[in-house]
Amino acid sequence: MVRNFLKLALYGGLGFAFLIGGYFLYLRYFSAPAQTSSPPSARRAPIDVDALASRMKSRQDIYQQLRDQALAVYGEQNPGTHSYDPQAKEAIQLAAYLWVWGDFYGEGLAKRSCDDASFVTHKGCADPFFRVVSNAPFYIHHYSTKAIDADPLRETAETLATSGYPDAFKLEAYQTAISDYVSVLESPNKTDPALDKTVLALPDLIDAWMGLYGKLVSAGLPDDLVYAKGLELLDLCKEQEDPLKRAGAGIDTILGAAELSAKEGVKDALEGRFYVEDAWLARGSGWANTITPQGQQDFEARLATAEQILTAAYAHNPQQIAIARNMLGVELGQGQGRERMETWFGRAMAVDPDDFMACQIKETYLLPRWHGSNQEAWNFGVDCAKGENWESKIPLILIDEAEYLQFSIPDFYADGRTWKVLDAVFRGYLQHYPNSIFYRSRYARFAVLGSHWDIAREQFQILGRDWDRDVFSDEEYSEMSLLAKENPVYRFYDVCRDLFSGGIISKLLNNPS
Repeated sequence: MVRNFLKLALYGGLGFAFLIGGYFLYLRYFSAPAQTSSPPSARRAPIDVDALASRMKSRQDIYQQLRDQALAVYGEQNPGTHSYDPQAKEAIQLAAYLWVWGDFYGEGLAKRSCDDASFVTHKGCADPFFRVVSNAPFYIHHYSTKAIDADPLRETAETLATSGYPDAFKLEAYQTAISDYVSVLESPNKTDPALDKTVLALPDLIDAWMGLYGKLVSAGLPDDLVYAKGLELLDLCKEQEDPLKRAGAGIDTILGAAELSAKEGVKDALEGRFYVEDAWLARGSGWANTITPQGQQDFEARLATAEQILTAAYAHNPQQIAIARNMLGVELGQGQGRERMETWFGRAMAVDPDDFMACQIKETYLLPRWHGSNQEAWNFGVDCAKGENWESKIPLILIDEAEYLQFSIPDFYADGRTWKVLDAVFRGYLQHYPNSIFYRSRYARFAVLGSHWDIAREQFQILGRDWDRDVFSDEEYSEMSLLAKENPVYRFYDVCRDLFSGGIISKLLNNPS
């Protein structure tokens, strides 16, 4: 009798669960999705970009000079008073900030600059700077698959090049166009009738970038920015042999000029980095069993060349931190041992104890797919978090580690001890940088995947319609934010899922007593 009662209850429960599941699917696929578009720029609270800049430890003079020069050009090209002036000036200030520091704290500044520029152009402003930023905001790479889609970025870059705006902005415009053209070459759409045009246009774009880079270097651009901008171009071109070689040769020629001998450390660091990227291009990105003998031979030879360049450079310029960082990349490929990695890591951190990039490379090195293990990677992340050095972002190495580990460890985010550590890092960082939509979006995502619904709901409420699109697609955000709402339907759905997946009902049926 007990067994029959349990069966009846089970079937009734299943029927109700199907009803709940149907309602869940209705909400998931047919109900109105969460609003995903950002509010019009005119309605948003202005950003005090100068206050953001004041947080940064260096390059203040570069930012101020770039900001003032660009604002002056805007005033000359757009005389009088316009309804869009606040958005235009904010877009210019953000562009200056992004060129100098990037969006280091993940505050969605590139997207905001794009919104501002789009508003300005929509209001009828024909200034080429705003066309560039509205089409492809600085520090957001475009990934076109057709040449015809990339052409507008080239055309706006060429238009901006004839304006009075700073060379830094012109460089960024060409860099954005290069990014798009490279993505066309990497796309599977090899039947594009305009593909040959892309191949022919790319060298000219790289050469135009080189001309502006040379002018900036000659004008006294600080070494760290000389390196950073050269690295950005190498990174864009690293998947295509001809563009990569053209970029590497051009940078080497500019920095090798006699009057720039003081840039020798930067030149060597970028040359070493070029050979590291060239080595991986020769090898390919597949697993070891997919690498050809020739690819492996070229990989080893080019890493050896990078090692030779970088070790010699370090002997003369030990304070050039990029040399030590790039040697970490060499060791990542050569895998000679953890002791060697720790040596170069220690050298980088001795120059700058706040060096986030060196910590990122060590983090990668310690992953099990490279030269470490889950435990080694986790331990390093925990050590990074202990210092609570929020300004450098070093504690967030643990978040990156966790994102990798959750793929191989079931219910990783749901584990109470693990979540306590991750939650403390997220809250500590967001207390200092509350506008970081990138890390707040990751916090919300981690909370959903770990079924920490109260935290997920809290973070989704703060994010509203302003989340990071690299963390959530529109569809994912709509689904996950809906799941996190205080809704008994979803709570009951989760209970049913846990009951049936855990086999609890089955055990009761088999043991009715």
